[in-house]
Amino acid sequence: MTGELERLDVVEGRGCLVANLNIIPLNKKTTTIGRKLENDFVINDLTVSRVHAKICREDGIYVIYDLNSSGGTFINNAKVQRQPLRSGDVILLGKFPIMFVYADVDEQFDSMSTGMLT
Repeated sequence: MTGELERLDVVEGRGCLVANLNIIPLNKKTTTIGRKLENDFVINDLTVSRVHAKICREDGIYVIYDLNSSGGTFINNAKVQRQPLRSGDVILLGKFPIMFVYADVDEQFDSMSTGMLT
């Protein structure tokens, strides 16, 4: 983390992940999440697999896929392999909680995000 606050303008129809007070925009068609540094978003938590899950934008919606993780992927306390996401859904990767938020037009957030979730 750089410790510097950045202003993030969220465009219409943009999904975001919220974890540990960081807001991470989902700017790519496919976003990988896990412990390995090669992931788009790295979670430094031993309950999270090296390549744990991915979030894909498909036909205007976001869908999360579990990538055969050891700890499982849960949406609102239900274990899933593939699940369309709705704003406010709580994603649990291992024991690490993340909220999915679908942002509206002109919504702005302060972010200290570097893509590393700890």
